[in-house]
Amino acid sequence: MKFTRKAQLALTAMAAAAPLALALPAQASTTSSLCTVTPQAPVFDHFDSAGQKVIKYATTVYCQSGRSIEIQDQRWDDDTWDFVSNADDPYGTTTYNVTFNGTTTVDKSVTKTLPDADA
Repeated sequence: MKFTRKAQLALTAMAAAAPLALALPAQASTTSSLCTVTPQAPVFDHFDSAGQKVIKYATTVYCQSGRSIEIQDQRWDDDTWDFVSNADDPYGTTTYNVTFNGTTTVDKSVTKTLPDADA
């Protein structure tokens, strides 16, 4: 089972223009409206108390001062072997809302147990 991530973001000025929505695969940076969003590849973080793998899903965000951003980080498995039904399974979404009072880079992340939905 291979996992993919999509980060969907809306960039708006503090005065709020119409949001811009984009979809990104893991490790693909997108720059728009004075911000750059880079989803990082998922990495093993630790084993939980039940012995299951816990994975860290991280995203790096750079914005210039006066920007606000909403990131919807969607986690899916990638069933590329399933050519008939293309049964990719969603495994959750984490939403980050960040306001930049100064030009800076921010790292956001979530840790989740590695799902196993395949037979």
